[in-house]
Amino acid sequence: MARTKEQNERMREKTREKIIYAAIALFAEKGLVATSVQDIAKRAGVSVGLMYHYYKTKDDVFHELVKQALESIDELKKMIDNHECPCTILNLIADDIVKDLESGYELSQWIMMLPQYFMANDKTNCNHGVLDFHKRFICEISNLIKKGQSSGKFKDGDPDKMAYLFMSIIIGVCSLQLSVKEDFKVPTKEMLIGYIIK
Repeated sequence: MARTKEQNERMREKTREKIIYAAIALFAEKGLVATSVQDIAKRAGVSVGLMYHYYKTKDDVFHELVKQALESIDELKKMIDNHECPCTILNLIADDIVKDLESGYELSQWIMMLPQYFMANDKTNCNHGVLDFHKRFICEISNLIKKGQSSGKFKDGDPDKMAYLFMSIIIGVCSLQLSVKEDFKVPTKEMLIGYIIK
């Protein structure tokens, strides 16, 4: 029996997801330079030919991942702009981080994949996308902190420095999780944001 158009589309999407998840894990583990298209195809469980059907190079995969990361910043900005209570937003962000850390390594791989690109010392357009992700994340968290401070719910301090500390904590926690694997102890959301909320 022939597959329907919807079934074919679902299969294509599943294959694309397998490639993406394999690439995230490899970029986080080995870095961009040391990862080959063959490595990604093998980890994804697809042929190199099928991999090339979706992405011509590993840089194409990385560009897709950076695009997805930037889209997540757009979602964060919408959430900050549309919510009145900064405490609620920061708690939601911290809850999501803790849940993602408890559910596996995907968040940590995502977070650690981005700095790997800097280590590649590559000056392509994608590098600007990675920088843009970091700058925009810091900017949105800083804006959230300013909002919380003006409402009297957040502690005093330089919002930019507090936002950088928040990002540093996330990167450090994710790096540690990938290093120690099953021995890792997930911090509570209060540990992640206790220095911000009164």
